Amino acid sequence: PSASSGDSMKIPREVFDEVWEYNRMLDRLSMMTTHPNRTGMQHTGARHISDSGTREEMAEFIGVFSEEALHDYQHFVEDERATQTFRQLLSGIQAVELRVQDDPMRMRAFTFQE
Repeated sequence: PSASSGDSMKIPREVFDEVWEYNRMLDRLSMMTTHPNRTGMQHTGARHISDSGTREEMAEFIGVFSEEALHDYQHFVEDERATQTFRQLLSGIQAVELRVQDDPMRMRAFTFQE
């Protein structure tokens, strides 16, 4: 992918890779915070997820921090692996957002994902 033909700004491949990884982190975070009953995964399990690496990596965390699973915030303390994964994803997402906010080329790539 590259900027549209009328653009003078060429977007490097690594920026598109960064967009892909950012979206993958968002997908993982979404899997952790959405109850399986709302995603259709209660019947298919994690097979519904298109990226097999994400599917295998995140299968144990599907819905772990959904609203239904969190009756109180003790769950974050009780499930240390899930909490660590959640925090790492959030930190990764925030790091990308900080890089993008002051970089017009990256902002364009993230805004006009093709």
